[in-house]
Amino acid sequence: MKEINYCIEILNLFENDEYSNLFVLKEITSRNYSELVIHLDKIKLEDNTIIEKEIYGSGYIGYFDNTWYQNKYKKYIDLLQQNIAEGEEHRRYGYYFLDYIHRLKQLFINEKLDEKQMLEVILKVDSDIGQKHLFISLLEYMKELEKWSDMEYYIEQMPVYKVNSYRKKDEPTSAFGYQIRIYEYINNVDLNKFKTFYKKCLPAKHKTEANFIKSDFISNYSKQKGLEAAMELTEKTPFKNYEITALKPLVDILSYPEMLTLIEKHEEVLNKQKSAIKEKLLVGTLKAEFNKGNYNESYFLEVYNLIQKMDRKERWGDFKLKDSLFFDLGESTKNLELIINCRKQIKHNLLKKELKYWELENKKAIVNNV
Repeated sequence: MKEINYCIEILNLFENDEYSNLFVLKEITSRNYSELVIHLDKIKLEDNTIIEKEIYGSGYIGYFDNTWYQNKYKKYIDLLQQNIAEGEEHRRYGYYFLDYIHRLKQLFINEKLDEKQMLEVILKVDSDIGQKHLFISLLEYMKELEKWSDMEYYIEQMPVYKVNSYRKKDEPTSAFGYQIRIYEYINNVDLNKFKTFYKKCLPAKHKTEANFIKSDFISNYSKQKGLEAAMELTEKTPFKNYEITALKPLVDILSYPEMLTLIEKHEEVLNKQKSAIKEKLLVGTLKAEFNKGNYNESYFLEVYNLIQKMDRKERWGDFKLKDSLFFDLGESTKNLELIINCRKQIKHNLLKKELKYWELENKKAIVNNV
């Protein structure tokens, strides 16, 4: 527990706004941390053989770094001294609290803590933001083990962000917990329970998370209850405009002609959507067919022409939808000329570059007669 205790001490020192930079500097230099971090790095290198990476989404970057604690210690002493020299009494510019939060997440695994032990650690962290991150990791751990019924005990203990200069009222963080808890009812498509817990997720405030939650529910509903049942659900709140999510699971199942028939059947509903749903579904189907070893060039050209006629305004994540579709289409053929044509249609440099790799791979295959 030496590593855990050290991380908590550092977090609590740096996260306390009432402590001056001078006080924090005196504390970390007087507590013999300079020798402790050498010892902790030795422990860390041994412990990291237990698991290759932090599994709860932080992508912990200290893996296999045998001087991680020493480097962080030196870095933060330098930052404190720099802030003091610049006249900053309390602001700690350059300090990144997630360094130690991510390390604690890793230690939950390395130390093989159960949820009750994790809770003990979490409650020792003074920072409400730090606690929120760690509670999310705890609940993700319980989600993996499907310990659904026990989750609410921990969700109820999640911190409340207090009123401050930029927060007009107290904000409970329990919604982040319910956004994990709800997955029991997403997995078993229990619509009534889903609706109850969906409200607790505060969808009006957490719109991005709500979008993922609704998409996952409709997708599973389509797989388990059938497409028609899922399409009926998309006519009701809160699932309106999720038609493509209901149809998407069939991309990996249906052939191109079957998908066309399905799109035509629901054409009236799909045409009401602003998004180019038909093009998305057909590209997805062609890509799935290609990966199964089925390739039909006439289908490819048919979809190529459809995408060419699309408006460039619609976005798809970080890219224009048209660029994304040409990229996926380009990866759905080994015909070098068609790959090049798709690449030329793409305006975004990153996607052009990525498709170039597929182009070069196919050039090598032609040279080697593969």
